[in-house]
Amino acid sequence: MDPAAEVPEWQQWLLAERPRLSHFLVGAAALLLPAGAGILGPDGILPAMGVAAVIGGGLGVGWSLACGWRWLRAAPVMTIGVLSMSLACLGHLLVMPRWEVLLRANAAIAEARAWAQDSPENRTTLPPSYDSGDGPTRFMLTSGDGPRAVLLFTPRALTRWSPLGRVESFFIVVHRDGSAQLLHTSAERDALLAGAPLIP
Repeated sequence: MDPAAEVPEWQQWLLAERPRLSHFLVGAAALLLPAGAGILGPDGILPAMGVAAVIGGGLGVGWSLACGWRWLRAAPVMTIGVLSMSLACLGHLLVMPRWEVLLRANAAIAEARAWAQDSPENRTTLPPSYDSGDGPTRFMLTSGDGPRAVLLFTPRALTRWSPLGRVESFFIVVHRDGSAQLLHTSAERDALLAGAPLIP
């Protein structure tokens, strides 16, 4: 009996003697998955990032350790392509959380800008809310005068995922003329708000 026949097909594929096109396509699909999820909105980015890192990055590390030298001798170009594509999925852990929080910031700015530019009689009583990353939070309102005066600001920072827990990314300030700023620290925000009376 052929010894290879006793080995399950999935194991033959996983530990093949040389890299295959199917290996490359799996890595490419994992690499593109978070970007595809991001087109549909920020909610799907982090789950897709996790899947890509586990499948693509996990296979890349496993193939590098178990098959790397054998594959390089058999097909160096394909090996470099497969391992580069798969290991690049680990880069999602750094890039995708920043993209996800930027998409949330854009959505929050759009909501705040629409509220700020609406006529006072058509506005809702309370300012809009935004997804801080730790749950929905409402913008705070000031009563400053002038088109460049601050109208709305985020009392809590928008946070992003990191391997060590959620970290603050930035605060949003929206002016009466509809322009918006992203500020990286609460000190920057507070300096901009200095002298602006708050409306509880």
